[in-house]
Amino acid sequence: MKQPHIVLAITLAVPGGTTSFVFQYAFWLKQKGFNVTVLAGEGTWLFDRCEEVEIRCLSVPFLQREIRPWLDLPALFSLTQLLRTLKPDVIHLNSSKMGVLGSIAARLAHVPRVIYFIGGWAFLESIASWKKSIYLHAERWTARFKDRIVCLHPADKAIAEAQQIKPRQGITVIPNGVDLPFLDRTRLSRAEARQILGIPQDRFIFGTIANFFSTKNLPAYIKTAAPVIQASPAAGIVIIGEGVERPLIEQAIQETNLGDQILLTGTQEQAHRFLSAFDVFVLPSTKEGMPFSTLEAMAARLPCLVTDVGAHRWMLEGTGSWIVPKEQPLALQKALQETLEKRGRLVDVGQANRLVIERRFPLETTFETHRNTCLPT
Repeated sequence: MKQPHIVLAITLAVPGGTTSFVFQYAFWLKQKGFNVTVLAGEGTWLFDRCEEVEIRCLSVPFLQREIRPWLDLPALFSLTQLLRTLKPDVIHLNSSKMGVLGSIAARLAHVPRVIYFIGGWAFLESIASWKKSIYLHAERWTARFKDRIVCLHPADKAIAEAQQIKPRQGITVIPNGVDLPFLDRTRLSRAEARQILGIPQDRFIFGTIANFFSTKNLPAYIKTAAPVIQASPAAGIVIIGEGVERPLIEQAIQETNLGDQILLTGTQEQAHRFLSAFDVFVLPSTKEGMPFSTLEAMAARLPCLVTDVGAHRWMLEGTGSWIVPKEQPLALQKALQETLEKRGRLVDVGQANRLVIERRFPLETTFETHRNTCLPT
């Protein structure tokens, strides 16, 4: 029996949690015998990864992240033409822009089944009100072209239902998962990770892995953390990642005179390998879905200090990790100080995080559930 042709489509091909999911899921589907094609816009990372494992990955001309009608319309035309040529049985849309444009293109190209996997609603971001309105109305209007929407956690499903986002067959929750054997096998030792990154072995490190996007809130985090770090010469901040906000982050470091205690490593291939270099994982975002960086930190037995956005509370509640309100500097500052004062309990918190991953978030379950959702019933 011929296996269905599944197209996985995403807005950007740059490194990131959702991009990694698309690649891993495409590879898993290929191993299961499915005919898989990946579509993506600007960037090269995803194309390079797919080429390494011989997965067809095609570029969608003009497709980019921002709302730009003079580029969005040509991108929609290109995407429609690609789908008419490919004639997939299923399209699995990932990310907000692809969710909107991809569902319209799928309708025009008569794709039989449309699945939309949303990592976090764009209209919840700290952006201009006109942008929020555009995202919300676009999600409502294009929901009619989608058979099913997949959210990462129950709160995002509840928000969609409250906002009258109604796909044809309803909304499903499928949490992200991680490949524990792979993470454990590839993770560096603490000493090796610190040696490669150039971190003193005796320094207490607040570590972050994140793209330098505005939603990660990194410049504000550095300014908030400054008094704690300045008062603790043995403490430091390490941020692994890259992106458009690097100048703002560097400016924050300069303004706080913390150049000797803050390290920006740039992009690191398989960044999760370096998690052992951290003492506490910090993610101060203003908006998230269910971030792989937090899942991977939990798998590495790290205590986490994160903002109460997306799935964070659902993932971490009861573990002893620190969950603080977003954009509340005093709460974040207090939590940073507490981790320094309560170092003796950090091992227990990290172990609790690891048990959550083992029990609730195995990668194989995630992929199996996505496949069952993709296939026509």
